[in-house]
Amino acid sequence: MTFLAGLGRLERDFTAKLESEDATRWVLDLAPRGDAALGKLRLAVRKSDASVEEARVTDPLGTTTRILFSGEQRNVTLDPALFRFTPPDGVDVVRPPAY
Repeated sequence: MTFLAGLGRLERDFTAKLESEDATRWVLDLAPRGDAALGKLRLAVRKSDASVEEARVTDPLGTTTRILFSGEQRNVTLDPALFRFTPPDGVDVVRPPAY
C-alpha cells in the first residue's frame, strides 16, 4: 500500500511483468523484490495518460483489496483548511516519542 501512497519506487521495490493489454489499458503484475511477505500488486494503467485505473493488493494470506480510481484530477489547488483536524473534547491524544 505504501506504493499507492507515493512512498515506494516501482523500479526499486518491484519486479514488473506485463500480464495483459487491450486497446485502452495495460495490466501489470508487480512482485516485491526481496521480501515475499509483502504480497503482490496488480495495476491496470490507462494508455491514454498512464494513470492507474485499478489496483489490486494481495497480502501473503491471499486477502485481496481492490481499489478503483475514477474522476481523479492532477495538480489541483486544495484549500489548506481541508487538512486541519481538531480532536473532539475528551479524546486522548497520543503523540509519538521525540527521538
